[in-house]
Amino acid sequence: MLQSEAGYILYVVFLFLATGACILLIDATRYKKAELRREGKFSFFLGWGNIVAGVSLWGGNWAYSTFFA
Repeated sequence: MLQSEAGYILYVVFLFLATGACILLIDATRYKKAELRREGKFSFFLGWGNIVAGVSLWGGNWAYSTFFA
């Protein structure tokens, strides 16, 4: 149903979402507690960047498989 030409895209989406959540839950929290502001800010943006990339890939895959395939 949501399968595109490349069968591994949903695995990549899951990896982006999982690593983004882990970065936010583990790294950003630990850096904030240790008062490492620059590292905490970087891990915060990196985590959200991974989540946005995963959601964007999923949406792009859905649009491709719905309208073009």
